[in-house]
Amino acid sequence: MIRRPPRSTPSNSSAASDVYKRQKVFIGQYSQNPSDIPFTLYRREAVEGVESPTQPQGLRAEFTDSLILCDSNFSGHDDGIGHTKSSGVYLYYADSTTISNVNVSENGKGFYLHGSHHTTMRNITVWDSREYGLLYDSSIDNTVQVCTIGECGHGLVVTDGSEVVLDQATIVPNAGNSVWVNKGSNAMLVNSTVSGQIRAGINNGYVTLLNTSYEKEKVLVLSGAFTAQWYLDVKVLNESHQPVTSQMVVVSDNINGTETFTKATGPDGWARWFVCTEYIQRSLSLIHI
Repeated sequence: MIRRPPRSTPSNSSAASDVYKRQKVFIGQYSQNPSDIPFTLYRREAVEGVESPTQPQGLRAEFTDSLILCDSNFSGHDDGIGHTKSSGVYLYYADSTTISNVNVSENGKGFYLHGSHHTTMRNITVWDSREYGLLYDSSIDNTVQVCTIGECGHGLVVTDGSEVVLDQATIVPNAGNSVWVNKGSNAMLVNSTVSGQIRAGINNGYVTLLNTSYEKEKVLVLSGAFTAQWYLDVKVLNESHQPVTSQMVVVSDNINGTETFTKATGPDGWARWFVCTEYIQRSLSLIHI
């Protein structure tokens, strides 16, 4: 159900007033443990900068579950101080949030997730955020599909045991790191493009790129690991150069010959989508698989 505040604020004694106040949790700058969850937030209007020095977030949601945010713009939120302030979208222990068609720009931070798990984003743009474009802090099992991040202090930052998978992401050069993963965190980028520095560490950061273009000379591993993977497709033909159906294709590890994948060919002779590791880079070693 879509809830919107009434055109005029009702009296405090009415039931509609309670709905208005709860909805205000998500359209204003304040959030205090909303009692009626899950919520659905649906916005079409742009959200302009907020001048309040105490809560300059474009959107702040705390202790929520199953929040939906879509079709919104958040820009101009940056007071230059405070770790949790100055965010276009700030989620604090907000689980199972769905975000789609949202643009954030000219903020201190673009998207900032703290302790927020199982969040799904799709079709987002983060531009010109002074500190971080997309920051995951102590947040696990998160996904992003189709996004653009650029011209930020750091692009994607994953820290304090966080986990995120990005599919079809475009990360253009940023002032610092385009991708920075540290403190026991994991980030995977699939079918994506990364320009600029990729940094794993400090304190063990793990970055995996699958079918993703990047600049190999700009990969820095301080601690943890960087893994480069690609899709492998195999086509089997007979002596007459015709496709062979139901032929088993086995892919083995180059180092020890261990069988890693087995798949049968289809009617067109193709066995597709084998995930093959090109190499793993650690702080003191480079392992080609």
